[in-house]
Amino acid sequence: MFEFNLLPDGEGAPRIPTPPVARPRFGVAVSPRGIAVVALVSVITGWILLHHLRAQSVLAVWEERWTAADHAARGSAAQIEVQEELELARDSLIARLDRLQTLEEGRAFWPAIWLDIAMAVPKAVWVVRFEQVAPAPEFRLVLEGRSLDYDGITTFMEQLSRLPALHHVRLVRVEGRSTTAQDGLLEDDIHHFDIEMEG
Repeated sequence: MFEFNLLPDGEGAPRIPTPPVARPRFGVAVSPRGIAVVALVSVITGWILLHHLRAQSVLAVWEERWTAADHAARGSAAQIEVQEELELARDSLIARLDRLQTLEEGRAFWPAIWLDIAMAVPKAVWVVRFEQVAPAPEFRLVLEGRSLDYDGITTFMEQLSRLPALHHVRLVRVEGRSTTAQDGLLEDDIHHFDIEMEG
């Protein structure tokens, strides 16, 4: 026989244990916002790739038509006119593809870069300011942060240097500052640092 407690306050009802929150290797809890950002980045990247592949397939179709027209239209004026139209269409598609490739080369995909940097921040390190000092495509960034120890800064720099979008990661400035609590007691030193990196 089964017994169920249908009281609204839930007294006496068995509790179902909730599974623990999964934590990635950097020690940051996976949140719905993080999952949404990753999903958005994936959708945008897939859309760009699909658009690029579609343009290439259309170009291949026009290339085949132009080759077929070239073989079939070698003698008459009407066939030469068709061939010229196909050449114009092919040239216009090639120009569009060149413009798309130029646009893609000249921009940085910032959501992916920010997500990678956020995942690289270790414990006891926090980012205070981020500034882009040189424009894309070869952008340069300066990151200002705080750390409780030098090991955190070293770990952060190592993880930043492993990111595929960044290179030439270097420490520009580091200094230790003692902070005083509200009750007048001296707290631990906090290390202020600046890291410069290029993309």
